Amino acid sequence: MTDPQGVDAPNSETLWDKLRRTVGRVPMVPDALAAYYCMRDRATPAWAKTSIGSALTYFVTPWDAIPDLVGPPGYADDAAVLAAVIATLGTLLKPAHYERARQALRLASPRPTAGARA
Repeated sequence: MTDPQGVDAPNSETLWDKLRRTVGRVPMVPDALAAYYCMRDRATPAWAKTSIGSALTYFVTPWDAIPDLVGPPGYADDAAVLAAVIATLGTLLKPAHYERARQALRLASPRPTAGARA
């Protein structure tokens, strides 16, 4: 599957499917997507790409320390892992990565149908 920018997404349940299902319900989605774009950035060192890839794999996997199937509490461990990686990345996670994430989330957000009330 490709992301809205035409880039291959990580091969798993797919990061994009998970992001679409959780956007608006899980506050860390923009950070996860910005980390993804940081991972895809050629300027990002290999150690950082490995850390991001591991955190995103953990996020996508439904069966982890606290299964995501239990609802919002199931994302607490995912958020902790992602927060630790983001804190480690420091300045490697750039405003441009967050901008690409915002653009992708706008493209991925459901559009209201004709005649639907706002």
